[in-house]
Amino acid sequence: MPVRSVLSVLPVLCVGALLACSSPATSPPTPTHTTAGAPDIAGPVDVGGGRTIYLECHGTGSPTVVLVPGLGNAADIWQVTEAHPPSVAERLARVTRVCSYDRPGSYLVTVLQGGTRVLAATPDLYRPARGNAVASSTAGDGAAAVADLHTLLQAGAVSPPFVLVGHSLGGVLSLLYARTYPGQVAGLVLVDPPTPNLPSYLSPAQAANPFPNAANPGPSLVAGYVNERWDILRVFDQIDAAGPLPRIPVTFLAATLIPDLSHLPPAQQRDLLEVPTQTPLAAAAYLQGVPGSRFVAVPQTTHYIQLERPDVVEAAARDALAGRTLTSTP
Repeated sequence: MPVRSVLSVLPVLCVGALLACSSPATSPPTPTHTTAGAPDIAGPVDVGGGRTIYLECHGTGSPTVVLVPGLGNAADIWQVTEAHPPSVAERLARVTRVCSYDRPGSYLVTVLQGGTRVLAATPDLYRPARGNAVASSTAGDGAAAVADLHTLLQAGAVSPPFVLVGHSLGGVLSLLYARTYPGQVAGLVLVDPPTPNLPSYLSPAQAANPFPNAANPGPSLVAGYVNERWDILRVFDQIDAAGPLPRIPVTFLAATLIPDLSHLPPAQQRDLLEVPTQTPLAAAAYLQGVPGSRFVAVPQTTHYIQLERPDVVEAAARDALAGRTLTSTP
């Protein structure tokens, strides 16, 4: 539960579905190099303006898998698992180059115990993102975050093509990245994010503000820290306004367990469950506009599929590396 508490500041992004729109127009980039012998990276990278963002890369090969964490989470969320070990990051580093990063305003939610990385037992053990870049104190937009990631990968000498694996908010940003830099992205694995068409599946009241805690996450878990905050509807608009998605494999992994809210009054349950129950429906419909994409419901999983079924996330990423959507059904 502790890691979920980071995302509990945004319960609606804890249930999503996903994908992006527009008809594919270009072919995926062809690998032009390998990163054999590339050294491991684990430290702050200068992204200009006196700002640094933490980047971590391991393994060799091309395309490079870029793991994009969800709201509130840093790179370490990909390095731990609750079942089916090893973690997503460790699995993928065995087959290619894999990188992740700490988005400004995110938290490290793991600790080392006897040399093994595990989820922190309590939120007071969480640590702020490494690097000195500070999150905006006003709701951020996707274009700036995508530009940051693009600059970070360039500055860290991480060359395209990329397979982007994005969880929750990270999936939304991955969609925007692929449509902003289509020549760099060879595949997408979207791990339970919401899609830009979600508001049309909601009641008017919910559609006007489906993610209230994203823009106002409340006090930070670390004194003096600035939590990342987002205007998700604005990011949806940016995705819709961006260029077309390249012709690449896109696999959407959907959670199948809805949060238990039985302890709440019925009216409150109804309001809180509207987004999570409509998100996969919206995502499945959204994918119909993406030729060759695949929607996969992962049995007995909550929003954090990468913690509960890292094997499925790995399989989807490996198939994307091979130029196809997930070939097996969990």
